[in-house]
Amino acid sequence: MVKGEHISYQFLLTNEDYMTFSNVNVSFKSDYSTVENISSDRSYCLLPGEKIEQATTICCHYRGEYRIGIDKVTVTDYLNLFHLVYNAPSAIQAKVLPRIIRLNSLKLYKETEGKTLELNPVLNQNVPDVEIRRYEPGDEPKRIHWKASAKLKTLVTRKYTQEPKTEVYLYVDFEKKNSDEVSRVILEDKIIETALALCDFFYRCNTPVRVIYDIAGIKILNISGKQDFDQFYQLCTDVYFRARHSISSLLMESCNLLKNTSFSIILTHTFSEDIVKASYHMVSLGNEVAILYFGEDDVSKLSIKLDSRIYFQQIIPNQEISEVLEG
Repeated sequence: MVKGEHISYQFLLTNEDYMTFSNVNVSFKSDYSTVENISSDRSYCLLPGEKIEQATTICCHYRGEYRIGIDKVTVTDYLNLFHLVYNAPSAIQAKVLPRIIRLNSLKLYKETEGKTLELNPVLNQNVPDVEIRRYEPGDEPKRIHWKASAKLKTLVTRKYTQEPKTEVYLYVDFEKKNSDEVSRVILEDKIIETALALCDFFYRCNTPVRVIYDIAGIKILNISGKQDFDQFYQLCTDVYFRARHSISSLLMESCNLLKNTSFSIILTHTFSEDIVKASYHMVSLGNEVAILYFGEDDVSKLSIKLDSRIYFQQIIPNQEISEVLEG
């Protein structure tokens, strides 16, 4: 199943006893998923041997592997004097795939200057250079250099070359976050979702992306088409956040890969002095840098150290990625 999908879900209550249970309540696991259209306050009455089957839908809110469905069943006697609690005999272990957010544009804001930096990665059309060559059958008429043809008294056409591409470097923080399990699952989901949204956007715009991350060592995945993106999606489906390198050391160790035409985007749940230093080092090499920090901690004392050459955006768990990235 994919995050956010509403899929069919059903459960069966059976009274295998000789007594009637007049007050049976079912509670569901709700940290990561929602069983829809069934109130947790609803009570069931089960006669001896009776079965009650309920069909509804369930929605999982985060990417990852976790248990969903019934958490426990509580039976209360007629006089409400005692409660018997039964844990679910077989909870469902769900593997929830990340969703892909389709971005229509990508705008990053430099609030310190009050300006908008819009990264438009759509490849420019081929542009003519100053060279010409003899006309060949099949050449487009619009490429004919009429002035040069008149001077040379023969048809000649402009040579076309391609403008340099802006290459994007995407650094993804796969280091484990020390927090409670629920917060960790939400955080990891947000980082994965953002990485996929960015890669999907760039490959659709024919802009090459290098994803740099750490899984048992530093890895680089080049994405230039659908097949490459599918490979990255599979990685995001299965990855565990257990990086050996911190994001700051990942940045410093891979700086030698950067070109002066690159745009570096850093996705991290940690924001530190080391990241600030690494970002300025990347800028000194002639690159544009954007930092997307995922977390609720107050990092204003650090972010104020960044000048207008480095874009910084803090993303909290309840924010929609499309609203942040599209501006």
